[in-house]
Amino acid sequence: MENYSFKILWKKHNFRNENELSQILSILWWDDNISDLIHWNIIMQLDDKLLKIIKTYKWLLKILKPLSKKNYMLLLLKIWDNLPNIVWKSKYLWEILARIPEETNKIILIKRLRLKWLRLFIRDAYDLKNLFEFVYDKAETELLDTLWEEFIKETFTRTNEIIITLHYLNTENKDRLINMLWLQNVYKKIKTYKDLLVMYKWLSLEKSKELLKLYKREELVKLFINDEEFHYFLLRLPHDKEKIFLNYLWL
Repeated sequence: MENYSFKILWKKHNFRNENELSQILSILWWDDNISDLIHWNIIMQLDDKLLKIIKTYKWLLKILKPLSKKNYMLLLLKIWDNLPNIVWKSKYLWEILARIPEETNKIILIKRLRLKWLRLFIRDAYDLKNLFEFVYDKAETELLDTLWEEFIKETFTRTNEIIITLHYLNTENKDRLINMLWLQNVYKKIKTYKDLLVMYKWLSLEKSKELLKLYKREELVKLFINDEEFHYFLLRLPHDKEKIFLNYLWL
């Protein structure tokens, strides 16, 4: 087994693997300012050796845990070329994003991943949901921009898959996602009144109006087998959307 080393205050420290490196970084974490500088020196001394040292997702997270936001990103950039071999599930990338509190660093990570790498992590709508759960504002927009329209269309196949992602998006990006999917395609995926309920409920007000316009009134009526289903549907709508729905249906 190969041995690695670094020097802190003229003292040489040896270790053999990612487990021992994680332990050392944790031990040297006692003061934010001092530890920040020490950790930075360790990462810079190890440099490209980190590609060989860090081999598993489990220990990557443990190594990242004691690091400051600056050193967190520094370490990720040092092992960037090997990141797809370490972080090969959307859940793993989701946990990394969850540990990056700064929007700017989330954006840096997304930009460096680009569509080519994101395709490795996003195999279905649930993978995409995992990523959107921990990006906000500009980082959320950056992720949508990075994902091509055709890729978005391929990812979503059912209404419930669209809904779980809409849940995590702000109003503006809800509309952007629907525009990427095309509202006409969303309409075609709605087969039951429950499909309509969840979709109509989570769309922005403007998009919900546009969705209704795609329906003939008799189409909407046929979605409900009885009055009980109709009342169930109405009770779960926000008041403004309930009013719009009833006006469209009856006027």
